[in-house]
Amino acid sequence: MTMANPQTYNRIPALRFPEFINDGEWEVKRLGDIAELYAGATPLTTVAEYWENGTIPWMSSGEVHNGQIFKTEKAITTLGYDSCSTKMIPANSVVVALAGQGKTRGTVAITRIPLCTNQSLCSIIPNDNYNSDYLYLYLSSQYENLREISSGDGSRGGLNLQMLRDFLIPFPPLAEQERIAQSLLVLEELIKTASNKLELLKSHKQGLMQQLFAPLNGGGKSLIINRLQIPKIRFPEFENTKGWEVKKLGEIITTITVTRKLPSTDYHENGKYPIVDQSQQYICGYSDDTEALIKLNGDAVIVFGDHTCTLKYIDFDFIQGADGIKICKSSEHEKIDTQFLYYCLCASPINPTEYKRHFSDLKEKSVSWPKALSEQRKIADCLSSLDETIRLYNDKLTVLRHHKRGLMQQLFPQA
Repeated sequence: MTMANPQTYNRIPALRFPEFINDGEWEVKRLGDIAELYAGATPLTTVAEYWENGTIPWMSSGEVHNGQIFKTEKAITTLGYDSCSTKMIPANSVVVALAGQGKTRGTVAITRIPLCTNQSLCSIIPNDNYNSDYLYLYLSSQYENLREISSGDGSRGGLNLQMLRDFLIPFPPLAEQERIAQSLLVLEELIKTASNKLELLKSHKQGLMQQLFAPLNGGGKSLIINRLQIPKIRFPEFENTKGWEVKKLGEIITTITVTRKLPSTDYHENGKYPIVDQSQQYICGYSDDTEALIKLNGDAVIVFGDHTCTLKYIDFDFIQGADGIKICKSSEHEKIDTQFLYYCLCASPINPTEYKRHFSDLKEKSVSWPKALSEQRKIADCLSSLDETIRLYNDKLTVLRHHKRGLMQQLFPQA
């Protein structure tokens, strides 16, 4: 998409702060007319003026997607730079990835400290009447357009300075730019906080699983099956009970075979029954197909992606999507709880290294469990509660990101 004609640009946004409602239409400017653009370092400042300890902050195109950049330092000698002559971009410069693998090209960030970059990045320093945060946020909303005007495909494709100089940007007066930027940056900070909290929760869960489940020294065939194992931590009421038993997974599960699987072309956004397949999505679609419905009758199963190695705990009626999943559950409910077994497998997952079926590997995994069902369920309940908190933060993050996208669409005029 090229924006070569400013006259076709909508100059009034759908949503405006009350104090600016009567301020009239916005201006539409070429980026090159309101800012200085540089590929790599700017000619403005040398490293020696900022850092004298032999290290500098460094940024590459793969890091642009982080949004607001605060970079750690790297040794100048390692990077091959002369501290007396190497140029830096100043703090609060807008940075656009000119090239890069995957979705890197066209991503936008804003620096919060002076730093060095390479030629794969364009740094943009706006003139006095234009706010850097506003420019960063607007360009962030134009990711698809920036990629569309770039040349070539894949790693050979890219943007160049002239393309960016010709890119059209709508601008209100400086005070309105600052007001828009302030409101959106608050949302960005909320998103960042929620995202950090989510990662901490996931890390906490992973660490907790490593301690709640008995270690399997050697694992697989090398494990002495009749040897009792003891986890690193136990709930107080079970500390004086015996160790855990160990068997191969294939000895303690039963598999469920279905006669009807839905191809992905039959997935719908709405329907009576959820569809589960081997993708990363917990629910990948919906269907009204009663003939394909797997009725659990209050039971629960573990769904394993035979190719992707994804694990899902399902305790509701569902439809199997596509092919490549195995459905299993504990073969002895009075001895081993299925949800406990699911978390036991999550604590030591199989990581696919090649495209093949992995269920035979899964069945060979050694798993351990305490004899008391009450201890198994206490562990499962603890981790299930953590999963619920993680889900809530995921939902919060999704809502915040959706709200930000919607707000940007209304606060910025659309071409």
